[in-house]
Amino acid sequence: YKQYKYGICERCGKPNGTIVHHKEYITSENINDYNVVLNFDNLELLCQECHNHEHMKKNKAIRQGLRFNANGQIEEV
Repeated sequence: YKQYKYGICERCGKPNGTIVHHKEYITSENINDYNVVLNFDNLELLCQECHNHEHMKKNKAIRQGLRFNANGQIEEV
């Protein structure tokens, strides 16, 4: 999928897309539903920053100006 999208984040447009994100989140109820898990219409390529923003919208686990890096460590933006 990353090659299909040329490595470009589908939200911010920067050429650093690394994470294939499921628009409809995978849950224990839909993990075996191929229309959710493998359907290209449910996928988008995101950079680390946009992916963090998506998952932190509901749960503000980290303050503004910080982010999780690719190793899961907190760093300043």
